[in-house]
Amino acid sequence: MDTVQKEIYTGRVFPLTDVQRGIYFECMERPETTGYNIAFALDLPPSADTERFARAVEKVAALHPALFVTIGTEDGTPVMRGGENHVQIARTRAGSVKEVKAGFVKPFDLKKDALYRFELCETPEGTVFLMDVHHLIFDGTSLYVFLSQIAAAYDGAQVEAEGKSFFEAAAETEQIRNGAGEKHREAQAFFREQLEGKEWDAGLLPDAGGRETDDLEGIE
Repeated sequence: MDTVQKEIYTGRVFPLTDVQRGIYFECMERPETTGYNIAFALDLPPSADTERFARAVEKVAALHPALFVTIGTEDGTPVMRGGENHVQIARTRAGSVKEVKAGFVKPFDLKKDALYRFELCETPEGTVFLMDVHHLIFDGTSLYVFLSQIAAAYDGAQVEAEGKSFFEAAAETEQIRNGAGEKHREAQAFFREQLEGKEWDAGLLPDAGGRETDDLEGIE
């Protein structure tokens, strides 16, 4: 599976979606922000096998190639570039769980950083797994799926790759934006069938008393 994904995505350029572009430009305007960091800390139980857990993280990460993208520009337009499908998990030590959690989340430099950070930290209180992924490629649902798959992989269950990659979804969105591609033609045909030759009452309310107003103040 890893080899196939490398052949498909490594080094290739993919467009950002409209939502990604908005996030990208805001982060470039405010490079110090951590508002788009999706961070999570998991205190491993004393009985957990740390090496087995790390292998589970590596296995699951390999199924999600969007984790390994970097952001660059092509002709002045921000794009995603597929990266090598090899996860990096930092191994660290700290004096306390509170200490490591407090210093973990930092801004991502979109000009050069990978968009994820994974860390296994040993403390006198136990081992903590920390992860921080940029919202350009991750969201709350992604976090739930990712952690569920790690738990399954740790237990030895088979974990399936995603049915459609993030790259494919982004490329489809770009085609629709540009009025091209099968998805666009299907949507166009659907709405033509639904709307062509029909008149609709938009249900617009008449102006209150016909008077002009510059704002909504005083309108009940």
